[in-house]
Amino acid sequence: MKQYITTILNGLTDKNPSDSSILERTIKLLDGQENVHVFIENIRGEISRIKDLRGDRKPFYQLYLAIAYMMQKNFKSAKVVLADAVQGFQIQGFSQNEALGEWLFGIVHFENGSYERG
Repeated sequence: MKQYITTILNGLTDKNPSDSSILERTIKLLDGQENVHVFIENIRGEISRIKDLRGDRKPFYQLYLAIAYMMQKNFKSAKVVLADAVQGFQIQGFSQNEALGEWLFGIVHFENGSYERG
């Protein structure tokens, strides 16, 4: 699973330099070098800060948050946040990111054993 998620993360388009530290931390999370609870609280804080300032970045941060929830095996929360991310990518016209989000949904569905979106 880790290799697929890393491929998804590295395949995201429209990378922003301000997102690079979050991307690196997400990859460290996959390697088990980051505390999941701390990461989740930090990324949720980032999402609330960017709502007004950089709303276009929100789907990227939601995708990272979904991965953190997956690491906790909190698939319900992962699905909710991931659905928002995919919708955000769709609205912004990031079709490749939308497809990568759908791929991540496939991984969540496989890990969870449930194919419901919410």
